[in-house]
Amino acid sequence: MCDDAFMAALYSLEEDEEILWAGRPDPRKMLTGWDGFVVPLSIFWTVMGINIALNARGGPAVVSVVIVAAAGLFVMFGRFFVKAKLKQRTRYVLTSRRAFIEVPRRIATFTFDQPGVRVQILGRGAHRTLKFTSEDPRSYGRAGSEWIVNTGLDFFLVPGRDARFSFYDIPRTDDLDTTVENLINEKKMSEGIA
Repeated sequence: MCDDAFMAALYSLEEDEEILWAGRPDPRKMLTGWDGFVVPLSIFWTVMGINIALNARGGPAVVSVVIVAAAGLFVMFGRFFVKAKLKQRTRYVLTSRRAFIEVPRRIATFTFDQPGVRVQILGRGAHRTLKFTSEDPRSYGRAGSEWIVNTGLDFFLVPGRDARFSFYDIPRTDDLDTTVENLINEKKMSEGIA
C-alpha cells in the first residue's frame, strides 16, 4: 500500500512492520460538536469582559479591555486559522503494529500490542474520526481534555498523554475503511466505544 522509504525512516519502523495507510486531516472541516458550546461561551466572555472592564471603578482599564477582547476574538475566530494551519502540518499513519500522529516537532505513537485496544469510528458522510484507547486509564487523556481537542485551542495537548489518541476529520476513503477493518479482523484492535 504505502512503502515510502522516507516515511519508514521517519517513523523508525521495525523490520516486520509495514505502513498500511497514511493521510492527513481535512483543513476545510472546521466545526465540531463542541463549537455549539465554545462559540456562545466566547461571545459571552467577550461581551461580559468588556462590559465589566468598561464599568470598573476609576474608568476602563485599557489593558484589561484589550486582553479580554483579544482572548474572546481568538476563541471566536482566530482559533479556526490555528486549527487549519495545524491540520495542514499533521499526518496520520497506520502500520501493522502502531498508529502515529505527526504534528510539528513531535510524533505520538499508539501501539496495538497492549491489552484491550479499541477503536471508536465516528463520523457520517465524507469524514471519519478514529479514537484509540486501551485498558490503561491514561489512554483516555486528562479529565476534561475531550472538549478542547480538535477545536483550535488544543495546542498545549499531547495526543496519547494529555488527550485521547485520535485521528480527526480524515477524508473518508475505501483505503482507510479497508485498513481499519483489516486491523479489526486481524485482532489488532476491536471496534467499540473507546
